[in-house]
Amino acid sequence: MDWTSQFPKKFRENKNFNDLKILVDSISNHEAMLIRQPYVLHNMIRVSLVFTVCFYGNLLATLRHIIEAKYVRHPFSIDKDNKLLHLFLELSSGELATNNIFKDGYSPHYVPMLNAAKQAGINTTKIENFVKLVEKQNVKTICKNLKFSKPITDYLVYSNKCTKSLDRSFATIALREITLSINFNIIHKHLPKGSKYNGYRKFLSTHINLDIGEHGKLMSEALSEIKSGDEILQTMIKFYTLRKLIYDACLSKAPIF
Repeated sequence: MDWTSQFPKKFRENKNFNDLKILVDSISNHEAMLIRQPYVLHNMIRVSLVFTVCFYGNLLATLRHIIEAKYVRHPFSIDKDNKLLHLFLELSSGELATNNIFKDGYSPHYVPMLNAAKQAGINTTKIENFVKLVEKQNVKTICKNLKFSKPITDYLVYSNKCTKSLDRSFATIALREITLSINFNIIHKHLPKGSKYNGYRKFLSTHINLDIGEHGKLMSEALSEIKSGDEILQTMIKFYTLRKLIYDACLSKAPIF
């Protein structure tokens, strides 16, 4: 199914939507997806860790903003219509726990992604240190101290900025859920054989099924609840522009972090 059809009409008619389409298509057709060299695959697995950390953070931020907006009053004052909250709660039940990937308990998807990277022989120390430090230190400072590449730093800084508002955090979640199954399918198809990539293979295949079967539809419905798409589309374009620069960097032999 054409991913653009999952965007409500008011988004598709927005003057910025064609720019978003061109950008998404350029990522789907990116050479890094074909993982022709082992170093490209290793960089792609590294950035998958970064993407997972940002996804988890922006989804929690979206929930926080929705709940804060709904419950600034007394909690006994119940709204009859809290559809957006329920859509995101339904999404969260499938996105925030490893239980739907490996059936081994509840923890962020960052955990199986981290294990998959380690299984593939990738040094994950820097991203683990980032996760430990981010609670108490400025994101940009952490990236500088850990010597993250510029594309990774820019993506993390902007993703963190998006957690500050509902529209921006929502935008990053909706776009990924609607479009990423295309990219995951391409990467999954080109993964080399061998048990060292089994964890990553499982991570991708599970998300392909989730996004195509459930989560893309949930986000399409959630977008229909939004009155204006201007800021959301602008955020999506900025977010994926930074993401594309990361894929460009993955073609380099230098580790992405």
